[in-house]
Amino acid sequence: MAKTKHIRQDSTAVCLQFLRLSGGKVRLSQISFSKDIVQKLLNQELVKVKKTEVGYYLELKEVEICN
Repeated sequence: MAKTKHIRQDSTAVCLQFLRLSGGKVRLSQISFSKDIVQKLLNQELVKVKKTEVGYYLELKEVEICN
């Protein structure tokens, strides 16, 4: 039987909460979450990676709320 990777939903929620508490962005090298969790958030377009002069940052994407 082949092994499959399952990402728990609460792990992505914890990562998003961490970003919110960090002011919306954090250096990619300082994240202790797995690359699979970060990739899932990128695929869901909830975060983005931004290159700066001092390194790469993971940032929350701005989301418009429609009423």
